[in-house]
Amino acid sequence: MLPLVSFRVCDIWRGYWVQRLLWDINGSLGFTKPTVDQIRNAHNYLDDYKDELQIYEQTSKFIDFLSEWQSTSTKLEVRIVELMEAMAAGEFIGEKDVDLAKRWVQDLKNVNYRFPAVTRYDSEAVAASLGQISLQAAEKPRLLSNEALRQCQQEAAVDEPMSRITITKDPRTDL
Repeated sequence: MLPLVSFRVCDIWRGYWVQRLLWDINGSLGFTKPTVDQIRNAHNYLDDYKDELQIYEQTSKFIDFLSEWQSTSTKLEVRIVELMEAMAAGEFIGEKDVDLAKRWVQDLKNVNYRFPAVTRYDSEAVAASLGQISLQAAEKPRLLSNEALRQCQQEAAVDEPMSRITITKDPRTDL
């Protein structure tokens, strides 16, 4: 059984994965400047490189795989799991990642999340929607990670969907 995707790869792989799923709901993925300042600890950059090898060795193959992947399901929640299973079969991720995706989908169902409808991808509609996105987030000041967590906790107190999320304290911080 393949291990979980490396911590240094998982965010990038998930970005590719979610972009593929967004095509199925006429969505797209965008990026903006950071809103949090991360205070880095001293660490071994050679170990970072070793943990990132999957990115350097498999990105082209992974993008080709995602471009060719298809599903006949009309439900996004099914496609999420099917894509993860196909990624595991292609040895891009491990079976534990598939299990985590299944649990995540079940958690979303448990809080009555309504999955977007699967639709035919319309690049013109996506481009038009992107033109309507506000740049307000880019104007907000950046937060330190602990401040961002406190902000999420405050929002959870007044926002019904956020209130279903349990934020636990990190024993290494004062939160």
